[in-house]
Amino acid sequence: TGVQTCALPISEVAQHIGSFRQRGVQVNGLMFEKRIKMSAGVFNGSLDKKISLFAGKVGFIPFREKDNDTDIRLEFSASMVYSNEKSDLSELDFFAEVKKLYSADITFMYNGTWIDGEYAEFDHSGYMYAQGFYIDAGQKFGHDWEGAVRAEWFRNNTRVYTNEIISRKYLVGINWYPLKPVKVQLNYERDHTNKFNAGYLNFQ
Repeated sequence: TGVQTCALPISEVAQHIGSFRQRGVQVNGLMFEKRIKMSAGVFNGSLDKKISLFAGKVGFIPFREKDNDTDIRLEFSASMVYSNEKSDLSELDFFAEVKKLYSADITFMYNGTWIDGEYAEFDHSGYMYAQGFYIDAGQKFGHDWEGAVRAEWFRNNTRVYTNEIISRKYLVGINWYPLKPVKVQLNYERDHTNKFNAGYLNFQ
């Protein structure tokens, strides 16, 4: 899946529709004055030692400018994960023989303001399917502070029964960077589906 900004915890969409890879090898590359970013890798997917999961991602940066007064970037990317091993991605569907994950994301940053969104979908010929998206936005203020918000939607269902599960969550957070490598996160999350509120304090 796409690379999320570090201002908020990982979204439910990324947790549920992720590659779940374990061990492997990945290579990265840049082309055309760093306008094109590429990644490709092979992984063992499940907990055994067999290499059976293949992942790739391509990113395009049509506009980027950074100097003393301006820091702006626009990036699009898409990724795919493929496996024909039944035990791979068993968190999504244990019975499917061929499993594919698709995702697309967009990031825009301008002088401390950013917005980032990703859509992901699990596709196969088995019983389960899942799809979802999230949108993050944030703003840096002062020297050491950052505010961020998120809205996300996630659906998990079966092709046999009608017990569709739809999750909607909203999150507001504020970050403090007392030192450059240290971050303190305070987040409030509203689970709209289950009518549940929660607060989190994280240290990184």
